[in-house]
Amino acid sequence: YLFLVVAFATLFSTQLAIVDGMARTLSDIVYVNFEKAQKRSLSFWYMVFAVVWIVAGCFLATFNIPPLVLLISNACFGGLAMAVYCPLTLIINRRYLPQGARPGIISTVFLSLASLVYIFFTLYAVTAFMFERI
Repeated sequence: YLFLVVAFATLFSTQLAIVDGMARTLSDIVYVNFEKAQKRSLSFWYMVFAVVWIVAGCFLATFNIPPLVLLISNACFGGLAMAVYCPLTLIINRRYLPQGARPGIISTVFLSLASLVYIFFTLYAVTAFMFERI
């Protein structure tokens, strides 16, 4: 029973950290980059993304979905988040950081390449899903 309690605590803390990190990242991205979003507080956007993520997880858990499907969908959502996160990180770093703190050409090139890879992955996953090739 101790093993099960420790396993539950470990998995619960991992899930809590994932929900918190995702909600913090997405709420910050939305709040900083969209003027209309700044009409609401940052904590409002945090709550929106956290609740949507939790409800989506509960919705998926109510069905008897095979673990491989959950794993693939999790990878697709992670790729989608990175497809948004990488280009916005590049834009924010190039626009708002002081001249001396901005990333150099090598960092910019590799972050641009990473952005293109994630965007390609996301577009491929969406089109494959639309045409049911997954």
